[in-house]
Amino acid sequence: MRETKPTDMDDTDWTEMKEKVAGLIRL
Repeated sequence: MRETKPTDMDDTDWTEMKEKVAGLIRL
């Protein structure tokens, strides 16, 4: 997963998405 934020994505949405991905990786 790229760490670069898509320009059309809100910062909060991007942070939440990364947290969800991190949670899935832990599982």
